[in-house]
Amino acid sequence: QLSADGTQNTSTAESPTVSSHFKNINRKMTKRNYDHIFFRAHAKIFALLFTVGLSFIVNAQQFQYPYTLKQPFIDTIFGKVIVDNYRWMEDIKSREIQEWLQAQTNLTNSFLDKIIGRDKLLAEYKALDSLKTETISGLIQKGDRYFYKKTLPQENVGKLYYRNEFDGKEVLLFDPLDYVKDKVISFTFLPSNDGKKIAFSFSEKGKELYVDRILNVESKEFYPETIIPGSIYGGFRTWTPDDQAIVITVPNDTNYLSKDYYKNVKLKYHKVGTHPKHDINVIPIDQYVVLGIKSEQLFTPYYSADKKYLLVNLFSSAGQTLSNTIFLPKSDLLLPDRKWNVLITVADQITQGAIFNEQLFFTKRTGNSNGKLQSVPLQGLDFTKAKTVFNAGDSNITSWYISKDYLFIEKRKENKSSVYQVDLKTGAAKAIALPFSGAFWFANGSPNTNKIMINGTSWKEPLVRHHYDADKQQLLYSPFNRSSKYPGIDDLILEELELPGHDGVKVPLSLVYNKHLIKDRSNIVYMVGYGAYGIESSPYVGIDLLPLLNRGVIMAFAHTRGGGEKGEAWHKEGMKGKKQNTWKDFISCAEFLINEGYTSPNKLIGEGGSAGGILIGRAITERPDLFGVSVHGVPVSNAIRHVTESTIGANDAKEFGSIADSIEAMGLLEMDVYHHIVSGEKYPAVLATTGINDGRVPAWEAGKMIAAMQQASASGKPVFLQVNYNSGHNSSDKQVQFKALADKFAFALWQVRHKDFQIKSD
Repeated sequence: QLSADGTQNTSTAESPTVSSHFKNINRKMTKRNYDHIFFRAHAKIFALLFTVGLSFIVNAQQFQYPYTLKQPFIDTIFGKVIVDNYRWMEDIKSREIQEWLQAQTNLTNSFLDKIIGRDKLLAEYKALDSLKTETISGLIQKGDRYFYKKTLPQENVGKLYYRNEFDGKEVLLFDPLDYVKDKVISFTFLPSNDGKKIAFSFSEKGKELYVDRILNVESKEFYPETIIPGSIYGGFRTWTPDDQAIVITVPNDTNYLSKDYYKNVKLKYHKVGTHPKHDINVIPIDQYVVLGIKSEQLFTPYYSADKKYLLVNLFSSAGQTLSNTIFLPKSDLLLPDRKWNVLITVADQITQGAIFNEQLFFTKRTGNSNGKLQSVPLQGLDFTKAKTVFNAGDSNITSWYISKDYLFIEKRKENKSSVYQVDLKTGAAKAIALPFSGAFWFANGSPNTNKIMINGTSWKEPLVRHHYDADKQQLLYSPFNRSSKYPGIDDLILEELELPGHDGVKVPLSLVYNKHLIKDRSNIVYMVGYGAYGIESSPYVGIDLLPLLNRGVIMAFAHTRGGGEKGEAWHKEGMKGKKQNTWKDFISCAEFLINEGYTSPNKLIGEGGSAGGILIGRAITERPDLFGVSVHGVPVSNAIRHVTESTIGANDAKEFGSIADSIEAMGLLEMDVYHHIVSGEKYPAVLATTGINDGRVPAWEAGKMIAAMQQASASGKPVFLQVNYNSGHNSSDKQVQFKALADKFAFALWQVRHKDFQIKSD
């Protein structure tokens, strides 16, 4: 007998450390039951499953979902039996899963296309976008030049421009539509230190297979070489101080969907104008063991501010705040016997470090706090002799930057930043007056000057760029600031709340809504959460939210454990075996909104994306009665398989848990949305979206969850899957983004019975 969550305890006589953590105990099933699992399945099994499928279609009322083969695959994980009915979906390139995904998408789109108000919403996004004369992003200063992407309202993707000084003439440097005809590509760019070359990384349709090229700024021509595969994530690279080469982190092959894609990556030195076959492995293989480099670790190369040393962070998780750092004098880079030195280890508890003038500046975790910035001489490094440069008190230092004569430090508490400049010679600290209450960060600067860009956002302020001159202590709007007056912004009000979680711990909740709103149980609330990797949910308002806010929807942002809103302790309380705090905090926020009369369950929409897929998925499987709708964007929904089969699985195991550890494996199973779907439960309306080229969270994760939910749900509400065939984990195409926003919001408002979003009658 299997329990409701599809698991069964086996005899305690079986060792919890069996040699295979996925031990197949279904020994009577022959190999042909697993091969060609769709149309070549055993006739009797196929007939039985087809009968089950027909009965499901009847139960699904008006939503006639595509037939889904149910083929049980049984695993034993440390004595616990797991039944996986849709393991066959993980062969994402097979004809069967491709046809199934397309059929699901066709069904979803057939309903979304009928929602009155969806097209109006899409037009509204375009109209809001047109209020901006242009969108500036990716601003980088190198030498006297400023490089940036600029996108006009009528353009889907940005072009690369530069200008000399703030007031220089704008020059178009690169147009992606001219680079590859009839294809939409995304690109990242990194100018050389002197601003005379650009290292590009190109990707098509959201694929994480990047191709690297180098452009001569003066001639606007590319150097002859093409690096395939290029730098991972289109980043993880740096220019050498002489600007003659780039140091890049590259994967070992071109199969960007392989679970081994990010294993045993290489750090390579590429000289501009040469064939990649001549590239040099910067970290010799024979030093990997000595330096403690593991197969899943990624390398972030960068030079010290004074360009004397090449440093490399070795990290394993997207949100890892602690990592090993090794360094090498720049003069040793090409020596055949170069020896890397260990600068920082995880045991040192250093969260950020930088070398400047032979001093190591760093923030060190004291307990679970990150509130001190200290320094120590690089030679004879001894952390016990460190001096405190800046003490943030009970706040967290979230970012800092070194200029010619100053340290710029940003500390944050409860989503509110304070910014300081510290004189490197005297140690005197002065607060920088900020124009509004919100989150601020340092976006750009040069170690040769005392000028820096400071960006900021709030729940009422879209992105604002400032230029700060430390010598004059003058904060001015940047010439690159592009502010627009959006309708409804002035009518927004904010509530910052803290409410008791399931265990009494106070959970922050931010509410944004129109000041004319009458708070009663008829209000629609759209609540978003993430809660992973120690990432903070910074306050912001953008055109993506305004159509909802202007329609009287309350936007709620749940700052659950697993995030970084209250420092590293908050992160740890939502990791691995404590991950349940993440979705339980979200549930507590939902209960609060209902109990306090802001809304009612049939008007409450919940959303989580990527790692936030765990949050929303487990929230609705644990408390389906609290939500009218749930939206799952590229969701981690099959955690037990995610950590072994996705491209970043080995890295994410540091955040969610390892299948090789008996305790962490049980934590993974507990957070696994797919394995907590129960037949006969009345689940809310569900929309899951995924990108066909996503390797980080493969499309089969959302697919398996939707297949199980379609069969299980007894509410009669739709359970839809939408696959985007022009994206991976995300997309840089503006029209793709707007369409995705219009689709998900139209679906959600349709299901909470908003008067402007109902299905057209045939």
